[in-house]
Amino acid sequence: MQACSKLKETSPHKFECGVVLEEQDQIKKHALIELIASGSGCSHKIGPSPVSLMRQLVSQGLGPSDERWEMAKSNTMKEYQSMMGDPHYDKDIVLALDEFLDYCYEIEN
Repeated sequence: MQACSKLKETSPHKFECGVVLEEQDQIKKHALIELIASGSGCSHKIGPSPVSLMRQLVSQGLGPSDERWEMAKSNTMKEYQSMMGDPHYDKDIVLALDEFLDYCYEIEN
């Protein structure tokens, strides 16, 4: 099994999830930790689905009226669109983005 490319060595023999480490928004960071089971064996090949992440944020009170809604939505889309071009994940990413946009539309309306 190949190690996750997102693992970062934070001290000798200690690795942490780079996706979590790089996230600046504390609400999103907390959601990521829960969704990818950071520290207890992440099993996502491309990270948590955009819908799972947004559902977690919504459960923590983020909604379309929150000023951070558009930023969370935009950042999530950018992250997954940046993965386009990897032939291993293109189909999964397109499906995840479609599901994400449908979910956002449902919440916004």
